[in-house]
Amino acid sequence: MMKLYLPVTFVVALSASLMAQGVGPDVIVGDLHEVGNYAHVGTIDAFSVGTTSCNVGNQNLNWFQGTNQKPVIGQTAYRIMNGRIEMIGQSWLKHGFF
Repeated sequence: MMKLYLPVTFVVALSASLMAQGVGPDVIVGDLHEVGNYAHVGTIDAFSVGTTSCNVGNQNLNWFQGTNQKPVIGQTAYRIMNGRIEMIGQSWLKHGFF
């Protein structure tokens, strides 16, 4: 009887996770590249990071140049210090261009 419970449990868990997925476009940052570090002033250091965006959703994404119909991307920098995660910087939003 135990052999039957394992496949049934797997099917129920899989179907529950599939039902939890949203419908529509879903933009993620798929890659970070071209990291730049610029001269610092005092204790302030400036960085830039390029991104590659991907639509992992199940519908097309509006991405129109010259309008507000495009994704925006925010970035936050963290470090691990003394066993704790500490936020050390946050960016303004950048527009996802072509």
